[in-house]
Amino acid sequence: MTADEVGALIMVMCQQWEKMGVLVSDPARFAAYAGWDIRVAKRLLARLIEIDKIKATERGIENARMSQEISKYIAKVRGAEAREARRRAESENQFADEKRRISSEHAPNFSKKFETSSPELSRKDNQINKPSSRAAPLLESKLDTDSKSARPSLVLEKANRKVQARSAIEQFNHFARQHGWSVVSEFSDKRLADTAKRLDEIGGLDRFVLALNQVPYDDFLMGRIPGRNGRKPFRLCLETLLSTGSGLGDVLARLIDKASETPELIGPNGERWGFWRPDIEKLKTLSAAFWRKRLDDVKSNGTWPWWLLGPPPGHEECFVHPDIITELGLADKYRDTAAKVSVSTTANPRPPHDQLG
Repeated sequence: MTADEVGALIMVMCQQWEKMGVLVSDPARFAAYAGWDIRVAKRLLARLIEIDKIKATERGIENARMSQEISKYIAKVRGAEAREARRRAESENQFADEKRRISSEHAPNFSKKFETSSPELSRKDNQINKPSSRAAPLLESKLDTDSKSARPSLVLEKANRKVQARSAIEQFNHFARQHGWSVVSEFSDKRLADTAKRLDEIGGLDRFVLALNQVPYDDFLMGRIPGRNGRKPFRLCLETLLSTGSGLGDVLARLIDKASETPELIGPNGERWGFWRPDIEKLKTLSAAFWRKRLDDVKSNGTWPWWLLGPPPGHEECFVHPDIITELGLADKYRDTAAKVSVSTTANPRPPHDQLG
């Protein structure tokens, strides 16, 4: 299997685990989840089916091993819930027994009242045998304890938070392998807990993925700016991305804010503006011959089809081979298009990288 095929298989299994079931057979959804071009997603899914790593059924697509692990996990969670239900039932029974015992100990003894004919003794007995008011607070405390034990089980909620944290780290590792960041090799309980806490703070896994897709925009986080005094360029790691107290500040929040500043632009074929970003480094290596043939096949007809060719020449993100841009005079031809696209996709100018923190 190629590196792309391995990455696609991991993404399928992560998404299947997150959904706790079979995935809908929709390459567009998978492409959006993985942050890939839909054409790449279609090719990789077809390849995984061909080599029998995933199966396509009437219900959708699935990895057989992951389906087994999901079944085991669900059985484990249900077993934990059953044990919790038994424990709660035992607690309720103990409470009922204790309540009966307390009631019997503090009940009035009417037998003495009828054994004597003396009105004075009878009045005395009535006063002595009157139910003690001290029983009420004791019963109330028992009721409070039982109400606490009757809270809904938190087992499934904790397990789901752990799954979300693991999925977030897997997503980070996917980007890290593509762009040369530090890959997370150990999924410790502390790392999972820290990740889950940050996911709660930023609003969930989807916003975490949104932030990851914004990192390739930033030259500093991508390590494209040389280090000072001969030091190595910055290399992003998970701890820095999650941290809020480093010199960079709250990186996740800033990336999410930056993503929200850019209105979504969708092409006629359904491609969203920015579909090229996860593969930008590979796209920049395409040869001039490739671009010459590609432009001849597409035939732009005066309007640059960014949904097929990426940003127009003259735009800061354009990755068309520079020799082709010069040879065909594309920068002058599409200067107005590049300006319009820049205005429509950027609400505010990007801050300098030294202001990120």
